[in-house]
Amino acid sequence: MSPEQLARYRMWQPLLLGIVASLGLWAGLKVRVPQYPGEPVGNSIPLPADQGQKIQDVVSYVQAHYADSVDLIHHVEQAISAYLRQLDPYAEYLSSEQMLVYGNTLAGKAYSLGMELLLVDSTLYALNVIPDGPAAKIGIRNGDRFDLLDDWEAPFAMDLVSGRLDEIVNGRRDSIAFRLSDRKRLGNEVRILRFEELQQPAVSNAFPLDEETCYLGVRLFTKGVYREFMQAFEDCTDGGRRRNIVIDLRGNRGGMVSEAASLLNQFVKHKGELLFLSRGFHAPEREYLALGNAFFQFDRVAVLTDSATASAAELFAHALRRTRGALVVGDTTYGKDEVLETFRLGDGSAIVIPVSRFQVSRFPEAGKDSLDPAMVGEASAKPRPTQQAGARLVPDSTVRYDNQDGAFPEEVQQAIDAEVARGFSFFQYLVRSDVQKIFVDNRIDDRIRIAYEQLDANLQTGLEYSHFETRFRFTLCRWLFGRKAEQSARLERDPVVKAALGLLKKQKL
Repeated sequence: MSPEQLARYRMWQPLLLGIVASLGLWAGLKVRVPQYPGEPVGNSIPLPADQGQKIQDVVSYVQAHYADSVDLIHHVEQAISAYLRQLDPYAEYLSSEQMLVYGNTLAGKAYSLGMELLLVDSTLYALNVIPDGPAAKIGIRNGDRFDLLDDWEAPFAMDLVSGRLDEIVNGRRDSIAFRLSDRKRLGNEVRILRFEELQQPAVSNAFPLDEETCYLGVRLFTKGVYREFMQAFEDCTDGGRRRNIVIDLRGNRGGMVSEAASLLNQFVKHKGELLFLSRGFHAPEREYLALGNAFFQFDRVAVLTDSATASAAELFAHALRRTRGALVVGDTTYGKDEVLETFRLGDGSAIVIPVSRFQVSRFPEAGKDSLDPAMVGEASAKPRPTQQAGARLVPDSTVRYDNQDGAFPEEVQQAIDAEVARGFSFFQYLVRSDVQKIFVDNRIDDRIRIAYEQLDANLQTGLEYSHFETRFRFTLCRWLFGRKAEQSARLERDPVVKAALGLLKKQKL
């Protein structure tokens, strides 16, 4: 090489090496299986070269020649979602934002002010103030009225409330400014209310039904439900005197199978006894066995189910019936027998896909009389014809409780809230700290009757007074004491709970 050629080579050498390195990097990315932090891909089957090239060609042609601009990220996400829906109705794609919510839900966490806000006649009220939550810590109580929220002053417009509050929460604000209408208690100044990450209870309610029986409602099998359940039962059992239990799984969509297994261990005494097992095409069979370290001694067990009881909740109910002879009361369950697993992608998004199906016996025919082989989609409000046939759990005693809440007219509920707001101080004076007075005080009876008679004639049409009266009393519970008190009042009058309690007493005989 002549000196002139060598000089030219040295001048172009960095550029040539850069081009070669870029081509090598591009080629490596084209052929390797993607490995993302935290979720290594194992035993993956590479996409056939011709199919991978087909996808790349389509994307390239569209980007190069389509008549309008293309939002490639959005289209890729839609394509992934469509592909997963073809596999299974429970498979889904989660964006990074959705993944954050999904993860918090399974962990039982929420970013919250520790209260609900309800708009009634252009006035904003605080309801369901959580004890020890952010709102309660600075003195906000149920029924408090706001006349300022951030830069937004009363009177408040109905059509702006939900949008403004969503904007505050979704914007991950650290705090909001507020001022209460009751200046005597908290003063005239604008105060700051800070958001906190709160642990949402997995056990929605727990209280004694009688001298022998405890009630525990399990909202979701989130992380930590085992500890919550054990603590709630210990508080309710009265030193071991109450050893019967009613477990309410109505509306429980499932959650973490591992938490269901941990809880089942408290009901099965014999070490090594099968709780349930899971099997999948790619996943090896896995058996969940009793550890033999049950802490509490349960006598009789009843489980409440409905058509929304699904997945890990169904598994829990089914395993309790097989291992402990638990009574199942309520309605036939949803029929979701799949174990889902989450696989994270490189940008923080994820896919959730079924990896196996659970069984409560090693032998598929075992317990056949307790299964309903109907299409599981028929248990849903919106049937999905693509769902595979699954095993729905049929109760020992079918008791359907239609509380008509879903069909209750929104305008009537608004009228009830307005009446409670107007008479809030009066109701507080009558009830004080005794929830039961809401259901027995004659003066409250009179207010409810007057409120019903003052309803517009069109709203009264088809609305029975008994339904209006019951809803009014439950609304009073929520306004004065919070949603937990409302739920307890409902459950004490719940025919499914009463049926389960009656069956447990018969079982004793």
